[in-house]
Amino acid sequence: MRIKYGVIMVIIIFVVLPIYFFMISPYSNENNIITENERIKNDSNLSNIKNTNRTEQIKETIDLRSNNQNKQILNNFPNPEKKITNPSAAESYLAQNLLTLYKKDIEQIDYNNQYKLIMASIKARGILLDPHNLDLNHNGLDQWNWVVDKQKNIDQIIGNSSPVFYGFSRWGTLFIAIVQPTQEKHEAFFETIKKIRNDDQEVKFLQELADAGYYAMDIYAVDLIKGRKKIDVKEVYIHDKNDDNEYISTHINLKDEPLLQNVLERYDRSYNPDRVMEEREWKLFLFDEAKFPSYIIVEMMDGFTAVLVNTNEGRTFHLKREHLR
Repeated sequence: MRIKYGVIMVIIIFVVLPIYFFMISPYSNENNIITENERIKNDSNLSNIKNTNRTEQIKETIDLRSNNQNKQILNNFPNPEKKITNPSAAESYLAQNLLTLYKKDIEQIDYNNQYKLIMASIKARGILLDPHNLDLNHNGLDQWNWVVDKQKNIDQIIGNSSPVFYGFSRWGTLFIAIVQPTQEKHEAFFETIKKIRNDDQEVKFLQELADAGYYAMDIYAVDLIKGRKKIDVKEVYIHDKNDDNEYISTHINLKDEPLLQNVLERYDRSYNPDRVMEEREWKLFLFDEAKFPSYIIVEMMDGFTAVLVNTNEGRTFHLKREHLR
């Protein structure tokens, strides 16, 4: 018994008591606090990592959404074909591809959807520049006439008061212009304008520029053949068939125009008087005076021009400015 008692006492003295005193000592609390702090820190780091990852995911989503929004109106247009070496081949390439896409649009057409009607009309514009752009040996002329027939109905629905103008250069540069919608008949196009420009403030912005004394239009450009990132524009002209006048876009120094600056800042927009257009971006063009266009001419530095119209009805303009006078 004494031996057993002695063994028990040894265990209590050398094992149990040290553990007990250590547990109640300040060092134990400090260790517990350190351990808890490390756990909190680790949890916080993990949370930060998750939050950072989530932020990056959101940023990527926003970036992708923004990129998709910029390309929205180019959905289903032909990809650039840089091997083409002359403008006639470029026109033909575009017409053939646009015809395929136009047929798909017509198959799914909703005559109550103004946006879709205008998107189809843009494709038709590239097809109807010249019937010879289609393969005339394989019913090309019949197909051209088929597009003309389909567009008659679409053009009647859209009408000739649309503030959305569009056209192609012979080298396959597509321009889309949103003209200042200041007339009562333009109200029917407000929602379509917002969708094409992807900006709910577009109508108000252009209208306020009118109040500031400027005739304005936003123009969008993309090179569907060469895929150029920058498109050099020489000048933009508005033509009014009623008075046979030609209005030329103006170059404005913002320092001299505080009212214009105010409008731009309020809508977070920019104005650059140069004529270099970034591909797939909108650029603001201003006019000291103008009337609602019969058609718009975009003259480029490479010598080619694009005639922009708001309906394909009766519009088979040549692409050289001297032919339009």
